[in-house]
Amino acid sequence: NGVVLFMPFDGSTNDYSGFSNDGTASGATFTDDSVMGLGAMSFDGSDDYISTSITGMSTTAGTVSLWIKPDSTDNMWFFTNKANINENINMRINGANVDVWMERSDVAYNLITPIEGAGRWYHVVFTWEGDGAGSDDEIALYIDGVLKGSASNGNVFVSLSDTTYIGSANVGTVNYDGKIDEVKIY
Repeated sequence: NGVVLFMPFDGSTNDYSGFSNDGTASGATFTDDSVMGLGAMSFDGSDDYISTSITGMSTTAGTVSLWIKPDSTDNMWFFTNKANINENINMRINGANVDVWMERSDVAYNLITPIEGAGRWYHVVFTWEGDGAGSDDEIALYIDGVLKGSASNGNVFVSLSDTTYIGSANVGTVNYDGKIDEVKIY
């Protein structure tokens, strides 16, 4: 499917995928503390987020890849794609864990894995694949290139939304405290 969103946060929230899915920062600021040395976005944990409308995102196979450096291990969301209240992809820090899930009104699949704590960079990758009609549908979570969990079952795929939030669960709710860099969606 190819890249449908690429935000390296190199001084802007522009999308370099070719789909023009540029983000709008609300309170989030640029920082030199980054994975690639080109800059990242800093979120204060109270009301910062980036919103973008994504076109080209697949419901049958995809990947969300990003780097996070949490400043705490409180319950805070760093990525959400929410079609509606019951159909979404969510990624968050919850205690000393990364917790990701794909949810539909009648079923939710989540993967949870511990992390070493706050103050260091983690590469978080969430993948999904399948047609939503059979037991071969699968989601997987990788941290720093290592598979940390996967789940297979039928019909886990959702109606993905154009609206995506980076650094928040929604506008101003359960906000992320830390840095985010190199956001990609395939």
